[in-house]
Amino acid sequence: MRLYNFDPSPNPLKVRMALQELGLEYENTEIKLFERQQQGPSFLKINPLGKVPVLEDGNMLLRESNAILAYLGKEYGGELWPSNPIFEASALEWLFFEATQMAACYGAVWFNDFVMPKLGLEPKSKSEIQGKIDRVEWTLDHLNNHLENNQFMMGDKFSLVDCSLGVVIAMLNENILVDSGEWKFVKAYLGRIVSRDSWKNARGSAIWKGETHL
Repeated sequence: MRLYNFDPSPNPLKVRMALQELGLEYENTEIKLFERQQQGPSFLKINPLGKVPVLEDGNMLLRESNAILAYLGKEYGGELWPSNPIFEASALEWLFFEATQMAACYGAVWFNDFVMPKLGLEPKSKSEIQGKIDRVEWTLDHLNNHLENNQFMMGDKFSLVDCSLGVVIAMLNENILVDSGEWKFVKAYLGRIVSRDSWKNARGSAIWKGETHL
């Protein structure tokens, strides 16, 4: 098994955390995005979109983080992935929610507040990205309501779904969440995510300010 990875990027972190939770060994191939290695011809043969993560497992090749989580769940997940079709559909629903409702707006806020200063660029003002912030806050309201009565996204037990939503929520750790007194259940959930050994062993803090050099 091989993971094409870039430590400071959130989507590969989802997969690294899942692999840690599952106790799976893998070869790590670091693709340094800010050196534009993802645009090299050898990597473009692996992923024509020029993005990480990519997971190779034998003859299987997957290029989308949430699809990788679903594959790992079906193939290796055990108790970390539901076997009941109804519960599995619920797991996929959360992964779709992350991809369609969270990824773009969370990514825009994280990139503005974290990546742009690392690149020596001036972040956009709050007013310039207010639309993205509004969308983030809408999803946080929804998540907060769900987490009021659930320890994790699928109930009281951690699952691979939390490798997706937990990592994306963690992108807000040094901006929206730390600056607000709202969403206390989301904050408590994030605390449970980052306290796991898999977060530490997957180098989760690489997505935060001051924790890594891009």
